[in-house]
Amino acid sequence: MHRYFWGKNQLNHALCNFFRWDFESLLHNSTFCLVPRGRRLGSFRLIETLQAGCVPVVLADDWVLPFSELVDWAQVAVVADERLLLQVPEIVRSIPQARIFAMRQKTQVLWENYFSSVDRIVQRTLEVRK
Repeated sequence: MHRYFWGKNQLNHALCNFFRWDFESLLHNSTFCLVPRGRRLGSFRLIETLQAGCVPVVLADDWVLPFSELVDWAQVAVVADERLLLQVPEIVRSIPQARIFAMRQKTQVLWENYFSSVDRIVQRTLEVRK
């Protein structure tokens, strides 16, 4: 049994705040987007982030990013050890605006050329396998 019971007004207030923001709008209006490791080999957050033109901030130890044979992820994303979570704001603030702009442009190129459709994903996978 829960020790704290939410009254009707408290629950309504919490739900209103929860639905207040549209996730897709937040992505499209963000410069950096956190991409934690998923339960499997990857994370759908990476794809959402690239589609939105947001610079991925990848916090995933030992995660090999997709198409790493073809893509220099250091040019597109901020990749850090999971233990650096609390340092992420300082890390992203230290990136010069010109580099941020270039990274955002590269997210769009990656999205278009690698992830925008199943056909693109298959084409790029076959390139890696050659």
